[in-house]
Amino acid sequence: MPNPISFISYSWDSDDHKNWVRYLSEQLQQAGVKTFLDQWDLKLGMNIMQWIEDSISSSNYILLICTPKFAERANKMEGGVGQEKIIIGGEMYYKLRPQTSFIPIIRSGYTQDALPRYLGAAKWIDFREDESFGLAFEELLRHIYDSPKFIRPELGRKPKFISINDTIKDIGNNTVSRQSGMDEIYGLSSIANRWKKKNSPYYIVEELSRELRAIVRHPPSDMKRIDEPLKSFLLLSGLHYGGNWFHWLNINLKNKNIIDILLTALSTSYDRVKFRAIYAMQFINHKDLLEYIDTDLPMINENTKDFIKKIVIPKKAKKYIKDSSKSDDRRLADKAMAVMREIEGFEFTMK
Repeated sequence: MPNPISFISYSWDSDDHKNWVRYLSEQLQQAGVKTFLDQWDLKLGMNIMQWIEDSISSSNYILLICTPKFAERANKMEGGVGQEKIIIGGEMYYKLRPQTSFIPIIRSGYTQDALPRYLGAAKWIDFREDESFGLAFEELLRHIYDSPKFIRPELGRKPKFISINDTIKDIGNNTVSRQSGMDEIYGLSSIANRWKKKNSPYYIVEELSRELRAIVRHPPSDMKRIDEPLKSFLLLSGLHYGGNWFHWLNINLKNKNIIDILLTALSTSYDRVKFRAIYAMQFINHKDLLEYIDTDLPMINENTKDFIKKIVIPKKAKKYIKDSSKSDDRRLADKAMAVMREIEGFEFTMK
């Protein structure tokens, strides 16, 4: 199967923006996606319009790096962005290729000012946060390589419906559900070991059953047989699902993998998970944390290092979350406020 080919359409907003677009293109090249980019393909003396037309027609995917400046130039038909819009808009209008070939990527701004009018209500990928670049890039690659994270399961048979009497009996005997959840927890050891070896991504914690989620959120006091990899996995799950995640933090404080767990949580795109991880980091040995983040690891970029040194090490995490709860972004503020209530509950219990 030949390698997929992409064309990058973007505006020259600033040197930093051009550098970021080039970085994205380099990552695509390394991932096996041949990428047309003016910064390395367009030579002096070449016909710009001809190069744009040839590159687009040769590509399987058109990546549109959307910013307010990009949208403005596309809407006003200005510069190279305006020229590219003529070709791309024509292909979209006449359906010369599948709609899924055109991939809007929002790098800055909001949808109403970053997406040009011709993209309408097209589904887009969020690349605005550098800390979650890895997750967004995986989503992009999964689309390009047609390897979706979730696949529609085959249709099953009509279920055998439970009678009302059976339902009442199960509700009266609530130990059945809890015991099945406990057995399932202990059965997670193999998954936990795979996660520890970095063979399984973060999203496996999203797939826990209802019984497991309940136990993660409200840990029973009689849990046994919890080895270190399973403790790690339960902490990651606790940070994801909330509830009494402080319990899982307490039993992991001496776990040699705890920095890995918290950095994994910090790198997600889920605000609640990130707030919990930021607060939890304050409880681990700061010398070990500083030594760890100074190593060359993919999940630790310069922004993450600076954030940890400025917020976590001086123990300003609670203030950071509290300030976030007053953000103009109501969605972010509500999540920060919810985590603040969790933290205050923990601190009250500890007194």
